[in-house]
Amino acid sequence: MPSKRKLSIVIAAGLLIITGVWFIVLGWKTQTYANGTISGGRLVRALSYFSAHSSEECYLEIKGVTFRNVRGLAPYYLDIPECHWILFVTENLRERATINILRRDTNELTRIYAGTCSFGNHIGSKRQAGEAFTDYVGGITNGMLFLVSRYLDGKNVYVIDLAKKRVERIDRYDYNQDGKVIDQETYPSSILFQ
Repeated sequence: MPSKRKLSIVIAAGLLIITGVWFIVLGWKTQTYANGTISGGRLVRALSYFSAHSSEECYLEIKGVTFRNVRGLAPYYLDIPECHWILFVTENLRERATINILRRDTNELTRIYAGTCSFGNHIGSKRQAGEAFTDYVGGITNGMLFLVSRYLDGKNVYVIDLAKKRVERIDRYDYNQDGKVIDQETYPSSILFQ
């Protein structure tokens, strides 16, 4: 039978190891945004300080539920007040996107798998919607949601069927130096899932 002192040392060592693993691998939250029941920030891991290839992970916490691997910058979501929605994008370890639409009044969460869609990386940009390097909601018409990723010389419009909960197509527009459309193509959503 082990002595109480040895048992205490083993328990203390076990707790120290568990705590160390927690901070090295799982990390801790550093809040950079808060507004009512919504907050967000970065998950900081001690491992990040030692690995040149690790990147910071962002989180969004809504009414006590934490969403990890959130794209963009604070506030990490787009507010769509006319529908009582907030929209944010999460990604898995393979950088495959999921568009999340949370209805504020009912807490109903709709997830739309979007594959290699690049939308969401510029949510929270300090630029105005429509300027280069912005992501924004282009509109909602007849059950279709239009999400726009604006880049330097063009934009992608992701057309989402809300009833079917899927990306229907991608409309790509290329601009010349004067901002005029010089080329427009439509791609099937299947290119996001190759």
